[in-house]
Amino acid sequence: MKIQINKINGNINTFIRKSYTGGHVDVYKLYSNKITYLYDFISLYPTVMSNYKVPVKLINHFIGNPIKTNTGIDYLHSDTISSFIKCDIFVDPTLNRPVYQTHINLNSQLKTLCATGLFKNQHVFLPEMLEYSRLTNNKIRIIEESITEGYRFESKVIFNEYINSLFEIKKSVNKTDPMYLISKILMNSLYGRFGLKPDLSQFNLISNKEIDNFILNKGLPIYDIFNVEDTSKSFVINKKLVDTLDINVAIAAAITSYARVIMAPILLDEDIPVLYTDTDSFVTEVDLSTTKYKDLLHNNLGGLKLENIFTEFVSIAPKVYGGILTDESKIVKIKGFKDKVEFDSLKDLLLNKQSLNLTQSKWYKSFNKGKSFPLKHTLNVVGLHIYFNRCSSFLIHNLNVKFLLIINGVRVYKLLLNLYKFL
Repeated sequence: MKIQINKINGNINTFIRKSYTGGHVDVYKLYSNKITYLYDFISLYPTVMSNYKVPVKLINHFIGNPIKTNTGIDYLHSDTISSFIKCDIFVDPTLNRPVYQTHINLNSQLKTLCATGLFKNQHVFLPEMLEYSRLTNNKIRIIEESITEGYRFESKVIFNEYINSLFEIKKSVNKTDPMYLISKILMNSLYGRFGLKPDLSQFNLISNKEIDNFILNKGLPIYDIFNVEDTSKSFVINKKLVDTLDINVAIAAAITSYARVIMAPILLDEDIPVLYTDTDSFVTEVDLSTTKYKDLLHNNLGGLKLENIFTEFVSIAPKVYGGILTDESKIVKIKGFKDKVEFDSLKDLLLNKQSLNLTQSKWYKSFNKGKSFPLKHTLNVVGLHIYFNRCSSFLIHNLNVKFLLIINGVRVYKLLLNLYKFL
């Protein structure tokens, strides 16, 4: 089956890319000494690519609000049409685990987070928002009268044969077989290939005397300049927009959106006490085999797999967690740190406000020195500072995380230090 896919560049790419965010990573409860279960969706992104319709052909670009012209929401969304729109989004503050993900400026840093409040001038993939509205009884919704612009696409299922054949290969071989890793990489990297940025870094080795003329003649923004040691030359790095790449950010944005939609029912279900979630996995205090989600527990594409059972679990930040397994072994995961960290050290960070210095060597490449060299990298963790440095939009009370109400990027709740622990 051959289907022609539109290339997306220029203004369309810029517009849609603002709606392109990755997996949802959040901490909901910092500690549990109950039995907890770590579940993982089997090949989440490949599941989306196999089963969901993605934008393949641009229909039109519209300015204004088509709903106001009595065309209704069906103009923007149907079985064969999906849209990216610019509008305001409302997330009800009564939601304990909000799932709408946006970029927001906190403490002069751009962060991706899920919170509650009114978010102005958002760029969103409409099918994702409509599903959130259905799941929450309209507690997450677009403000229909705020729509100002958008792009409509024809949508089709186009990757099912490709994904299903690769998944069968992955299932049929042992994890030590090279074909296992090859098939896994081919499945998981596909959507990202469509989401590549259409700009490339160019490295120009220029005589120091010619740098000014080079910059004037190129007429391109210069990203960096650094000298080459023991020479009279420098590397001048500029970014160049490329319109010949076979990319379509609409496909990539739709796939990541649908992946978040698959995770949303469990995250929004107050009967399922979720402690931690990371893209395609979550930790909960409930055995899902005893719940309405038991039919999701299977080993096929899109199934839920029980990865671990903990007798004690700590998660002090996104990508920073650990636990004691039922066989009394311990695991700790800290993104960016490859060496072993003891579980008790992680637990002390939370409960006893201890400090932890983590040091490891990382290799760096140096263009001006013409070689690679190791540098020691130290991560200093003091109490919950690592958590609040990542995202200051949370309050903590009795080891439960409470999301702040945010309106137009401004935090509304005040920090009542006498009521909240571990601040």
